[in-house]
Amino acid sequence: MKAYTELERELSHIEAAISVLEHTRAHLCARVSVDDPAYWKSRLSAILDARLGDLILERQVADLCDRLKRLQADRAGVHAKGRPRN
Repeated sequence: MKAYTELERELSHIEAAISVLEHTRAHLCARVSVDDPAYWKSRLSAILDARLGDLILERQVADLCDRLKRLQADRAGVHAKGRPRN
């Protein structure tokens, strides 16, 4: 049970970090690892690698990965054009 609650806490932390990135993405340029969606994707991958076996947590991880993909696509657009995409 302890491991489950730790995973829930970790997912809550990652979700909060992704929310911050989504709201501030136009102002960040990945100067530190936590500003980079790839950092959070690697943390989510580590959770999936643990073979959760819990469909609810696995679905949360999948949803967070989708949000990160959108962030990475937006960031690629920013760097390609030199300005945020609308």
